[in-house]
Amino acid sequence: MVIKVLQSVEPTRKCMRMIDNVLIERQVKDILPALEDSVKKMSECIETLSKQFEEKGRELQRYKAEHKIRIAGEKDSTASEKKDNISSSSTSGVLVS
Repeated sequence: MVIKVLQSVEPTRKCMRMIDNVLIERQVKDILPALEDSVKKMSECIETLSKQFEEKGRELQRYKAEHKIRIAGEKDSTASEKKDNISSSSTSGVLVS
């Protein structure tokens, strides 16, 4: 959004940019390339971190499967199916008044 606004302003106009805790006064023509570079680097960083996150997720799933680890409270599909079958067969044909 800031880049769009600065592109429509004349290049010799003064603008302020905060770097760390220092406010710097420069011209738009000096600040605009730095902002565009920052956006590009952030996009690359997000892409890299997303790939690392996905890889760690796959690694965790492999580790859980290899060591047969289950998280407490996590639903086990086979155990819940068995409970459903038992409960439905034990209550069938019972008349309660």
